[in-house]
Amino acid sequence: MLDSDYAEKAQCVAGVVTNSVLLYCIRCHTRTPLGAYKHLLTIFAVVDLFLCILHAFVEPKVIIVDHIFAVISGVFDDQRAMSIYASCFAVPFTLMNIHFLYRYWRIQKPHLIELFSKASFIFFLACIPITEMSVWYLLCIFFMTGDGRKEAIGLVRAEFEKKHGRSIGEGWILMDHWVPNNHYEKGRNDRNGYEDPWYALTLLLFDTVMLISILLATTLGVLTFNGIRSQIKLSSIKRNFELKLLFAATAQVQFFSKTLVPFVFVYIPYVCCLNLPFFSLPVVPIPDLTFLFISCFPLWDAVIVLLLIRDYRRALWEIGGGMIGRLRLTRSTSVNPTPESIATMTIINHA
Repeated sequence: MLDSDYAEKAQCVAGVVTNSVLLYCIRCHTRTPLGAYKHLLTIFAVVDLFLCILHAFVEPKVIIVDHIFAVISGVFDDQRAMSIYASCFAVPFTLMNIHFLYRYWRIQKPHLIELFSKASFIFFLACIPITEMSVWYLLCIFFMTGDGRKEAIGLVRAEFEKKHGRSIGEGWILMDHWVPNNHYEKGRNDRNGYEDPWYALTLLLFDTVMLISILLATTLGVLTFNGIRSQIKLSSIKRNFELKLLFAATAQVQFFSKTLVPFVFVYIPYVCCLNLPFFSLPVVPIPDLTFLFISCFPLWDAVIVLLLIRDYRRALWEIGGGMIGRLRLTRSTSVNPTPESIATMTIINHA
């Protein structure tokens, strides 16, 4: 097992812990009137928690050989498992835009914010990520199966066995961007063929979905930020509160935040893995780092919310302070035992 595999598992465990803590804080320590935003945070935390568990169970690995890009499950020998995994990690793209839409409406169009409390609108919003998941899944299961690409599959198998020291079944999805000449010309056995139009179209669709998500989130973020600055009617306290919530949201794209969590940990790995093999660009560190980065996303997504919302920071401080206090009490009792503890130990020793 590679060092990156151990790091991925550790990050999945940490992601489960941080998102569980976030759900607890949302449930028990939300003093600020967040309104429907509280429910959005709950949905984000539940999705991130699910993504951590899914990543740990599927154990995805990236293999890039020549013009071939493949994602392989280290556990399941079924292409549907990898297709489901890829489609689930497309959900954060949509959730980011819902997040920004809420912030934008809250500042610029407050009369529309009540829609987030209506069942029909919530159902409509839920259909958007479900639709995106379905499209992503169909693209994977129908256009990335590797049917008729025995040579490409053989290269992927050999590279996986060389790298991980074990064989694989059929739990892969792959894109072989260039059809070898021997696919149509007998007697030739080289990989200098021509571009496969189906894979080029699939790549274009993937890139289009990600680009639209980034542009929409950035646009809503800029409009919201400008709206906060221009509304002189807002009190200084409320203005600072809205800015903090905006910065919590913009940490999920690449705007006004030093962490750039999804942009660094999701968008960049996706774009590099999908596009670099197509253009024959160097990809040496990418296969090992891709899912190491992606597994960071649910963890740091929760950490950002916990640190930027004051109620949750206080809750963490109280929880941490309580644990430290109990630990110090235990140590002081063991070093300087009280009469009560001595009596208790005497009874135990004579029992």
